[in-house]
Amino acid sequence: MNRSPIFIDLTNLVSNPIQCGIHRVEREIVSHWPGTAELVPCRFDSAIGSFVEVPADRLQEIIDGISGDVDRRRTPLPPGKRPIATDDLVRGLFNPEVFYDQLRLNAYSNLCRAPHSGIRWMVYDFLPYLRPQDRSCRTTELLMPYLRVLREVPQVSFISAAARIAFIERVIRMPDRAGPVIPLGGDGLGMPKLKFDGGKRMFSFVGNTDPRQNVAAILLAFEKLWDDGVDAPLTILGANGDQAPVEASIVERLRGREPFNQMDKATDGFVRHILNESRATISVGSAEGFGIAAYESLHAGVPVIALKGIPSLDLISPGGRLTIDAATPDLIANAVRKLLDDRIAEGLWNDAAGLQIPTWKGFVKQLAKWLQGEIGTMKPGEHDGK
Repeated sequence: MNRSPIFIDLTNLVSNPIQCGIHRVEREIVSHWPGTAELVPCRFDSAIGSFVEVPADRLQEIIDGISGDVDRRRTPLPPGKRPIATDDLVRGLFNPEVFYDQLRLNAYSNLCRAPHSGIRWMVYDFLPYLRPQDRSCRTTELLMPYLRVLREVPQVSFISAAARIAFIERVIRMPDRAGPVIPLGGDGLGMPKLKFDGGKRMFSFVGNTDPRQNVAAILLAFEKLWDDGVDAPLTILGANGDQAPVEASIVERLRGREPFNQMDKATDGFVRHILNESRATISVGSAEGFGIAAYESLHAGVPVIALKGIPSLDLISPGGRLTIDAATPDLIANAVRKLLDDRIAEGLWNDAAGLQIPTWKGFVKQLAKWLQGEIGTMKPGEHDGK
């Protein structure tokens, strides 16, 4: 059956290709697209105030550049072709990005108001609005135009149940406007299931030292453990955040202590290396939009010390993690001590090995069903995990 093409808006990806979570989602969609409808990459051209197609070779160059750690941001985009017809956009424009460009938002607002509009967006989280204390002054005010246009979008999907609930209860208050939850994949690192090795004693944290990640509590927990003579090395894989002076001062104090190591670049290669060396990972962020680090750790079979309520972990069966109710140094230290017991650790490793974590291929397959209007084949929150 012939279907109208689906235009995927990749404006941010093609204009500023960097390694970030949303760009990763976009690359996986393009790479795994299985739909019977053609997926046509496009971008918003502010010079003409409309959407234009992105040449396939240019898009592949951008994707290869990000994957290979090659900086291609300085390569200018080719001039846009003629604008995509408005009727085509109304039938099949999909936006998986978060953006605050007023001209682009205006374009979406006009398309959403067209009769029988089929505009669809994917939503990741609402943390900038629900936790403004984590952002710089006036940031939330500047982000409001995005939220206003989101309220006009006819169909919206989500990556977590938490985001869907927030949309219904805090943004739209109309459940019929909230589409399905489509969980992200956990197999992006391409790792096989690792096996327990009692000789590994290192714990790791992947992410920047942002206050929302409660890295200060992690650092203080391990400082106390080391002062007590506990053999439990810690590796932080991520740079010090600009808004994290407390965390930076603790890191500086711990530099030079043999059990501590910090690596600034969290590339996929470094993450794979760290997981191979870890006894467990730590994910205790109090404001996680999804929690991909914990998800990928469990997919590789590595247990997690996790804070209760991480959205990604609520999407999968229990097991493979020690869950704590609050990110305090004492509770983190207690969890580390438990995992240093080989019997407990091996049990968690076995549990992690048995978990069924959704894959990127499964994510894109379900996304394609939703975008192609096959909503009767799935329910909100359903995923095939394959």
